[in-house]
Amino acid sequence: MTFRPPYQPQLSGGCNLRDLGGHQTATGQEVRKGVIYRSGVLAYLTPSDHCCLARSQIRAIVDLRRPDEIAEEPTDWKFPVRRFAYRLDAEREAAQRGSPWMQSATPDEARRFMLQSYESMHEWLAQPLRAIFDAVLDEDVAVLFHCSAGKDRTGFCAAIVLGLLGVSEETILAEYAFTDKAVDFVDFAARHRAARLGLAVRLDAPEGPRADVMRVLTRADPDYLRAALAVVTGRYGSVEGYVRQALGLAPEQIAAIRYQLLDA
Repeated sequence: MTFRPPYQPQLSGGCNLRDLGGHQTATGQEVRKGVIYRSGVLAYLTPSDHCCLARSQIRAIVDLRRPDEIAEEPTDWKFPVRRFAYRLDAEREAAQRGSPWMQSATPDEARRFMLQSYESMHEWLAQPLRAIFDAVLDEDVAVLFHCSAGKDRTGFCAAIVLGLLGVSEETILAEYAFTDKAVDFVDFAARHRAARLGLAVRLDAPEGPRADVMRVLTRADPDYLRAALAVVTGRYGSVEGYVRQALGLAPEQIAAIRYQLLDA
């Protein structure tokens, strides 16, 4: 199945914001456009960006970030919106932020860290994933979910949403990898000096990771997401099995989500 690049609003202060609609499913249906979006940090949107987004009718935002990220880069959304957020336990929060080892890590060590992080995402992203699906069920408006870079936490959640809708893994991986074309994280961090993109320090900080390590951490490598999905299918049999068992969604709720997010 040919991957079609998603709709991506041209935002001067946006980070990796794009529509999840337009992808075909195995049954020939299409994910509805304009009803569910993914993004990175929303703290740097300009007045013109807000004008552009006014047409999107986004009225529910699920924030996947840690409390320290939310405090340092708060979302300034100009329209009425219902917000959902979650909090990790202290141990997971510290691990997800990154550790001092990154200062002296090699690219191979960074890659192992990323793979291990993705392999555990099904556990610590179950609660925010449930919030995303609850927003879809509760709101007759567009839903946006985001983290800081819009790559890792957001990428896994997008994969589960698309997988539940019947989009092929090939397309899901291509949609994930599109981040490398959608945003230049180094350029974004240079234009927005406070941006940390989910890391413990800014990209240009002296105590930050080496450039070759940073490339590993910021790349949307399909192998990362492939590892996460392999754990999901290995443990739960399928994405739907994961959503039913780990998230607690009933069959009728799953049917309602598909009705909301798929074209007839």
